[in-house]
Amino acid sequence: MPGYPDFQAYAQWRTGNVAPSLNATYTHGTSYLPIQSVQSWSAVMLRIVASSGYGTVSVNWWIDSAQTESVGSDSWEIGTVSGLLVIIPVKANFFQIEYTVGPAITLVVTNYVCGINNAISEVSYPVASQHISDTGRTLAASTSYSYSPAFIKSGEWGLYYKPYDSSGKMSVSVKSVHGDSTLNYVVIDDLFPTAEYYNRIVVPGTPIQVTVSNDDSTASHEYDISFVSP
Repeated sequence: MPGYPDFQAYAQWRTGNVAPSLNATYTHGTSYLPIQSVQSWSAVMLRIVASSGYGTVSVNWWIDSAQTESVGSDSWEIGTVSGLLVIIPVKANFFQIEYTVGPAITLVVTNYVCGINNAISEVSYPVASQHISDTGRTLAASTSYSYSPAFIKSGEWGLYYKPYDSSGKMSVSVKSVHGDSTLNYVVIDDLFPTAEYYNRIVVPGTPIQVTVSNDDSTASHEYDISFVSP
């Protein structure tokens, strides 16, 4: 991150990768990266992309290197459904990355962890505009199709949907999902638009799944959809 932040007189920088390796494999249980001093950092950036499996990654914050004084954790569920690119403001003198993986699961990831000197006040997701778009897709009777953004990004998203008929047999939902793509909670529950539909919705910092379902048991139906973040 070369250069200078807007209107600031100090250079913007980042460290190298403080994770032991860029590519890593984690099996059932809890695995820890070495504890790390934040030194003169203002924030920590994580970029984690899973190529197989799912689990939870946590940033545990400690006042002391002996890890006797905890000031909390920041956690995300991760998996092949969506990657994680996040900047977290420094909360203590030391931190440690923790991976938790369930039984019979192997989590394979690239993990890039670095310190940066950008002062931020809250967790942010520095992901460029993401756009899911599908035009003229036909769903057979009693089938569904799901979409997920490439990276987790909380905030406001735009949802556009256009059915090719007014039967109201097609439903649209937006859901927060776990790392294994199972339901976490509903953001927008089954809508049945009979004409063009557009809405701006706020999504959480979790993997997201947009699903279109054909609830007609006898006929196929066609649609357009767009789901976009700034």
